[in-house]
Amino acid sequence: MAETAVFHLLANLAPFLQGEVNLLSGVREAMEDIRDEFERMSAFLIVADATEERDPELKVWVKQVRDAAYDTEYVLDKFKLHLAQHHGDGFGGFLRKSFYFPKTLKARHQIASEIQRYSERSSRLRSLFVWGPMDSLPNASLRELFRHGSRLLNVLDLSGIPLDTIPNEVFKLIHLRYLGLTNTKVKMVPKLIGKLENLETLDLGRTYVTELPDEILHLQKLRNLISFHRIPTTANLKLRDLCGFKSPSQIGRLQYLQVLTLIEADQNSEGGISIAKELGRLTQLRELSIGNLRREDGVILCSSIEKLSNLRKLCVMSTKEDEILDLQSLSPVPRFLQELYLDGRLEKFPRWIPSLRGLFVLTLGWSKLRDDPLQSLQELPNLAKLVFEQTCEGEVLCFKAGGFQRLKRLRLSNLKGLRWVRVEEGAMPHLEALIIRGSELMEEVPSGIQHLTHVQTFELGDMSEKLISKLNREVQDENYRKIAHIPEVIYWYWEHGQWKVKFL
Repeated sequence: MAETAVFHLLANLAPFLQGEVNLLSGVREAMEDIRDEFERMSAFLIVADATEERDPELKVWVKQVRDAAYDTEYVLDKFKLHLAQHHGDGFGGFLRKSFYFPKTLKARHQIASEIQRYSERSSRLRSLFVWGPMDSLPNASLRELFRHGSRLLNVLDLSGIPLDTIPNEVFKLIHLRYLGLTNTKVKMVPKLIGKLENLETLDLGRTYVTELPDEILHLQKLRNLISFHRIPTTANLKLRDLCGFKSPSQIGRLQYLQVLTLIEADQNSEGGISIAKELGRLTQLRELSIGNLRREDGVILCSSIEKLSNLRKLCVMSTKEDEILDLQSLSPVPRFLQELYLDGRLEKFPRWIPSLRGLFVLTLGWSKLRDDPLQSLQELPNLAKLVFEQTCEGEVLCFKAGGFQRLKRLRLSNLKGLRWVRVEEGAMPHLEALIIRGSELMEEVPSGIQHLTHVQTFELGDMSEKLISKLNREVQDENYRKIAHIPEVIYWYWEHGQWKVKFL
């Protein structure tokens, strides 16, 4: 099935989003746009799979999506080989040239024209993708397209279109199951949203929506509710760069929700009940992202999470960097949890994390732990990715022999007090990527790094000049000899308002 190709591509995109390319100017945004587009395509394919054999036009769309996924994956594989040759346009330019070649996808205005012609002659149109940015398709033309199109439309993706408001014609599409408005300029969702009673997915990611009307509670078939926006920031990531939406009252009435991103916690529903408590009613949730959590709501949130037995992914962010995340009382933990992201200060390491036997990804941001958390994490049997962002304040991190047997990717960012990283022989035997950024007190590469024989990429970013100068001496310096077995050693630095890269 075509969605298999898309899901495989998404899995391969993840390392690029978290890896070296997210430091280049404009790269992260380009990669996220592509990732978001293919995520929306995967949602469309799930719907299309059941009907494509009965609709020849739809079958063509499915084939195009599958081919695009395969070709894009090929581009990503070739990226590292071409990076050094494309300094002029940067990675964004290279990717645009490669990704949007005619074999994969026609020019976007041509796609829009074909959709419009098809909608004018067909009353059976079920799926409509209008990918932006497309200045050639103003709101008036979009309304004309809806006027000629089918009222039976059930998938509508307007992502990237320069829309300030959602056209009223959208709310006449009562059979709509998927509505995508990602990366538009939409600021509010009107009460008319309540008319789309068959809607299952509402994607408002990277829009300017900060609040949803109570009428959204009429959408009793809603399964995926996504709304967030990113605040323009400097080079350094900040906790509140990502903002969510104020929830309608009694959001717990949406009993079929499976994905909820990103709901703000610093509000009360009707009757003074906190949103953190209301979430406990959403027992079908598989993914939950909650922001602006206050310390006093931590215990209540833990009580709610205990009821979410289907949870696979959990992201919790505090109101500010120094606000305590009080999550100690969580017991029992969702046994299927695979991804955990905690952003906020932790007074002590949550004792329940080591019990997450299925945990695949763990990110701890702004935790500012005094104690080394590695001892508690090293026995997790399935942990493949570990990210520390201002997580601990100690001078030493030591990876013990036999620990982190499945870890493939490790990133240590902005550990300001860190001076030494030690890797004992037998630790992290399958590590493929090691990334250290913003630890200016480090003057030596990690001791024992020579034991990491599977590492393909070693990245240093915004580190001390003394460390980098040692590496630049190449064979004359012991630091260089320790990493001579690693195929790719990269150093990133900030200069003239943008990140630059150097291959050592």
